[in-house]
Amino acid sequence: MKTMMQMLIQLQQLRRCSDRTIQNHHLTEGEKHPLSFRKRRLRDCLPADVVLHYDRLRKLEPELLECPEIFAMAVLTTTWRNLTPDRQQKLEKHFTKTQEKSWTRERITNVPSRRKVSPSANQK
Repeated sequence: MKTMMQMLIQLQQLRRCSDRTIQNHHLTEGEKHPLSFRKRRLRDCLPADVVLHYDRLRKLEPELLECPEIFAMAVLTTTWRNLTPDRQQKLEKHFTKTQEKSWTRERITNVPSRRKVSPSANQK
């Protein structure tokens, strides 16, 4: 959930930045494109239920948009309350799968070397 909250905060910040770049007439479309691409990419990483509540709250509760942290918490809370218990578990496990895999990969790659040292190398 912490990862999802951080992603929602970043999405909110990207949305604000995107709004500012749209109003900036000095930037070309090519300069505006990377920001919109990153915002789209971030939205695609979030579960569909969370994005649905993000969009809904953005329209219904504009006063929450002032603070990205509070807005992210409101999105996650409303999403959680509107899901069935099965879907709540699925939402909980959305990011834990990738974290477990990366932890295992890190553990395997950080294993100390067990090569044998010849006795002559120890004497030098």
